[in-house]
Amino acid sequence: MVDARDLLSGTNLKLFVAFAALVEFSTASDVCRGQCSGKYGFSVAVGVVSFCFAILQMLLLSMKPDLAEKVEIFNALFHTIWWAAGAWVNTQPEGIFSSVGNGYFATWAALILSVMWFWEALCLRGWHTIVQGKEEATLKPKSAPEPQNDKLATEEPMASSPTMEEV
Repeated sequence: MVDARDLLSGTNLKLFVAFAALVEFSTASDVCRGQCSGKYGFSVAVGVVSFCFAILQMLLLSMKPDLAEKVEIFNALFHTIWWAAGAWVNTQPEGIFSSVGNGYFATWAALILSVMWFWEALCLRGWHTIVQGKEEATLKPKSAPEPQNDKLATEEPMASSPTMEEV
């Protein structure tokens, strides 16, 4: 049986965002029928840009994992903000997807999946490493201090005291 957490994590999450973007921009381009300006043009652009960036993140993950890890949080944050704007424009009463349909559900799915992607990227990498620009966690326990005197560090241990049998 497939666990939902495994299904909605990692590359699958990016793939679902790309699929929702594909459905959204294909529906928006069908609705605008060559007259893609204003809200219609923005609706198409939201889907196309999101689709391209999600695919780019998956390609980076397979070809340059180190670079993909560094840019993922920013890509996920961009998607979250981008789809929040897209959902606001697309689904308002005067929007292109004001009635329920494929574009409406794809827009909201892309926003929800983008928020999940951002949350996953934030939890996996850790906010403190992003702010400080470090790859390692900074909340490590302190190790014991090193001896200050080199002589103490190189001395041999003292011999044990004689036992009663030896005396």
